[in-house]
Amino acid sequence: MAYYSYNPYQPDGNKMNMEQRSQYGYARTESRPVPQRLGKFSNAVTTTQWIGTIFLTAIPLVGLVCLFYWAFTDSTSPSKVNYARALLILTLIFVVIPLIAGIIVCYIMWPAVAAKIMPILDQLKGIVKLG
Repeated sequence: MAYYSYNPYQPDGNKMNMEQRSQYGYARTESRPVPQRLGKFSNAVTTTQWIGTIFLTAIPLVGLVCLFYWAFTDSTSPSKVNYARALLILTLIFVVIPLIAGIIVCYIMWPAVAAKIMPILDQLKGIVKLG
């Protein structure tokens, strides 16, 4: 068992200022600011608010307007901002892009479809008098 005695010629590290610490080879330590505690989840969205949010987003046009409002305003909590932005991205991926692709495919395929449909429509005109 090692026994270390007090050495009066070696300064006590706890009582030295920064210049003395660097003089004796101690590392300089900088203190970091302590983060401020903001209470327990001060800006958190409650469970009932999430339920209301989900119900609002289920209404077709109202939900879309609410998503844009929540995604781009500063007064909304960060978790709801991220939720709204994620749903807008998913809406873009699963609704808008397939809709545009469907319109393009219909535009490209219309001549072939029209060639098949027009004889049928001409026959119907002969059977049913529309005027």
